[in-house]
Amino acid sequence: MFKKKFEHKNYKEKACSVGFDEMYIKDFLEYSKQYDFIEGFQDLGTYGRMNKCASCVLVFLASGIYSKWKFPVAYYLSNSGVKKEILKDLIVDILNKLFDIGLCPKLIVCDQGTSNQSALKLLNVNETNPFFYCE
Repeated sequence: MFKKKFEHKNYKEKACSVGFDEMYIKDFLEYSKQYDFIEGFQDLGTYGRMNKCASCVLVFLASGIYSKWKFPVAYYLSNSGVKKEILKDLIVDILNKLFDIGLCPKLIVCDQGTSNQSALKLLNVNETNPFFYCE
C-alpha cells in the first residue's frame, strides 16, 4: 500500500525520519477470531513469538521530513523490553523495508534508553561516527 502511495512522489516527498520508542503496556491476553490465535504474548515478528505475556511495545514511526505525512511502520510486543541484538536487527530491517518501498529514510530518532544506546553501538554509531549504512 505504501509503495503505491509513494511511487510517483519526488525525492523530497519520500525523504523521511524513522522514530522508535518502547513503552510499557498492561498485560492482556485476548483470542483473535480473525487470526485464530491468542494476542498479547511476546511477538517479535520474524524473531519469534513466546508464551510470555507482553508488557512492553516497541513502535516504529516514519515521518516526512519535507512534507507532512507520518505513519506507523511496525510494532513489536515484548515481555521485558527488546534485547539490543534484536533491536539492532529490527532497526536495519525496518530501514531496508522502507528503502524497498521507495522511501528515503535519512535519520533515526530515539531516546537514550540503554538498549537503544547499546543497539546503536552495535551499529558502530558514536559521537565521531553518528551514522551507519544499511546493507
